[in-house]
Amino acid sequence: MQEVDSMHRPITAAYTTSRLILDQSKQISRTPSESSVQSALPQQTSMSSPVLERSKSAPTLLTAAQRTMLAQVGACNAHLTSDENMAINELRLHKPRLPKDTWFFTDPNKDPDDVVTYTLGKQLQAEGFVHITDVVATLGDAEVRSQRAEMAKGVFNKLELHDVHVSRGRDYAMNSLQSKEHAKFLLEGHALRAGPGEIHRDSLQDMSRRLARAPHGVGIVVIAGMSDINALITTCPDIVRERVDDITIMGGVEPLKDADGFVQPDARAYNNTTDMDAARSLYRKAQELGIPLRIVTKEAAYKTAVSPSFYEGIAGSGHPVGHYLRDVQKSALKGLWEGIQDGLLPGLDDSWFFRTFMPNAQIEAVQLDKNKENSFEDIWPKVTKLNLYDPLTLLASVPGAAKLLFKPKAIHTEGFGVVEQVGPDDVTHPEKAKLLMSALAKSALVQSTVAPD
Repeated sequence: MQEVDSMHRPITAAYTTSRLILDQSKQISRTPSESSVQSALPQQTSMSSPVLERSKSAPTLLTAAQRTMLAQVGACNAHLTSDENMAINELRLHKPRLPKDTWFFTDPNKDPDDVVTYTLGKQLQAEGFVHITDVVATLGDAEVRSQRAEMAKGVFNKLELHDVHVSRGRDYAMNSLQSKEHAKFLLEGHALRAGPGEIHRDSLQDMSRRLARAPHGVGIVVIAGMSDINALITTCPDIVRERVDDITIMGGVEPLKDADGFVQPDARAYNNTTDMDAARSLYRKAQELGIPLRIVTKEAAYKTAVSPSFYEGIAGSGHPVGHYLRDVQKSALKGLWEGIQDGLLPGLDDSWFFRTFMPNAQIEAVQLDKNKENSFEDIWPKVTKLNLYDPLTLLASVPGAAKLLFKPKAIHTEGFGVVEQVGPDDVTHPEKAKLLMSALAKSALVQSTVAPD
């Protein structure tokens, strides 16, 4: 039996692989900052001094092939804390035989959540857990949806996932309040947009054609309104039943089933209310077709809230996506606060905002003078809890990650498709979830800040 290190990798094989990579890269300049990388590389005291030096030093700029090989031996994690390293290494123990083909239904650039999800997805793909193939962007009128699709495509390009197929979502009914709220497109997102020629306009035609040709079963991750995925499941039920393995939704369910025994979407969950008719139809149709549903609630995300240091950490990579995420977080929270003040978000009020984003000790200080109008500049310094709704939903869709972090509750198992819910009590390891999200995001952006092949 070979001696193995703490990550259960054979030391001999790890050394051989890393030595080959680093020999290829020995002409690339090195800097003092690389000392942190050295500790992540396997070492053997019997090696000669020159060889030992090569094995302990990683190049400043890595090609895609080099960083993939280094990742396999755990040599690219020096940018992580020890706890983050432990979390991502534990995830690697659950790597599947084949990555899971994954589609996103998304509404980027109304808040940072979607782009954080793409970033985690990039690293999950690099690690062999998922293969992101298709993305449909929704929310707003046709022009805004085009901007969201261009934004999504641009971010995936920056993340070196150039093959992701991005479509603009379809029209859906909006009332006057929704028209205003759904039009929100943060200024910071424009710099990351791809050209209009890089996106596809007919989402339904695109989806049905590509799903029919999918080589493997597909996992659907819904982190936005459900107009498009509902159109697909309604128009092409046989293809969806044959090709879709499961659907994971950031949403919520009503405590009571409908008269026919179907689980219903929660009318208070934002993604459901974006197009409530589509949400009701999707939930029911998926159950009729026997497609497993996993619903992640917003309360689950409250349990895994991160501090602003999460965004500072990923911005430290120097990657433009990291900078965007750090800068846009404040803008997004400001927009949420002002939307509540303007009455654009039914069911959300000041108390909900304070309870969600601030510790209890600070709520009283903010609410001392209830007659005084609090500007966002008064609120921002007191914010310490930021929720990663969509990234948590992605982790819940990945079997290896879900096994580590959650114990989903089956709320429907008889007669129709299985429906599971991930609520706050079903997040079994919230601290590990935070560490894993940080580790994946940091790793994705560091690995993308490299020289071309």
